[in-house]
Amino acid sequence: MRNLILSRHGNTFGPGDRVFWVGAKNDLPLVEAGIAQAQNLADALVASGITLDAIYCAPLQRTRQYAEIVKRSAHSKAPLIVEERLNELDYGQWSGLNDEEIGKRFGTKDLENWNDSGIWPAQGGWGKSENDVIEETGSFAKELLDAYGKDASVLAVTSNGRLRMFLKLFPDIFADYSRRKMLKVATGKVCLFVEKDAGNLTLAAWNAEPMQVLALTTGLPTGN
Repeated sequence: MRNLILSRHGNTFGPGDRVFWVGAKNDLPLVEAGIAQAQNLADALVASGITLDAIYCAPLQRTRQYAEIVKRSAHSKAPLIVEERLNELDYGQWSGLNDEEIGKRFGTKDLENWNDSGIWPAQGGWGKSENDVIEETGSFAKELLDAYGKDASVLAVTSNGRLRMFLKLFPDIFADYSRRKMLKVATGKVCLFVEKDAGNLTLAAWNAEPMQVLALTTGLPTGN
């Protein structure tokens, strides 16, 4: 697989909205700015000349809507596949709260550890276990490598928490980004993995503007 493009969905809050933690059980639609971010990704795909072989998205409407806009605006003929293993994390009792409320109810240490270092919190009743989420994310990535040839490009639209699980598949990189507090992927940004060696992905970009990153893909190495 030449390119695995992971995109975080667009904004689900508008100006003046109360911003809170949105997990697997919070099914919010995109707002106007989020729709524009999907269009931006579509424009970047067209400008870079990337032809997608498949588009995957989580079942939540913010990811489905984002993927649908990208597919339509990029005039892509790629199949759109809804994939549970791309779903956002279940933030349990943190869902619906803002950072201040989480800090007051559960303490600031767990919040800081997750935001800065991706450390799974001890409190809050998050759904599933960290190991289960990493395992299902890894199985999805492996299936993509097995299913698509060395020249294929695949887009997967997901959420910020799930994206961290992809990075955890690369412990050394995760540790470095954690140390530098660079784990967060902003709405509308992309992460790019390429298959440098057969069956092995490597990170080419993280939390990047689509137009800046996808324009460089023609110069990235392909698989053997």
